[in-house]
Amino acid sequence: MASIELPEELQSKINTLVLKARDSIQKKHYSEFIKFQYEKWDLLPEPKSQWEESYRIAKTMITFFIKYNINFSEAKKWLMTLKKLDDIQKQHPGEFFLMKGKIEYEEKKYDEAFKSFSIAFTKSEGHCFGQEDGIYQEFYLEYKK
Repeated sequence: MASIELPEELQSKINTLVLKARDSIQKKHYSEFIKFQYEKWDLLPEPKSQWEESYRIAKTMITFFIKYNINFSEAKKWLMTLKKLDDIQKQHPGEFFLMKGKIEYEEKKYDEAFKSFSIAFTKSEGHCFGQEDGIYQEFYLEYKK
């Protein structure tokens, strides 16, 4: 089942929270950022798994917990949420393994990270790394040699 975008009115409320969350990150108000993310999550109608926004929130939380407010346990909880969403939505090839690899890389588990990135690369047909993934892509390409 492919995910769907939220109705315009609800997306507008989410977008307001996105801006507040960005501001809180810039100010390093991490507890406030988490609060805004959960507010977004709570706004999603059931079943949450049908919305593209649920996927975005899960990815954002993983990134947050590996880059800003380091907490690998929380990152892994959101990774499991992402996996459940991915199993249902089936439209993000390799994304779960990319995010898994990012966590492993940040934990300095480089062999595991390389394996996860390799799966992500294969499943996504080479399209798993985005603009913000330079460090991970560089690691993957260098490690492969």
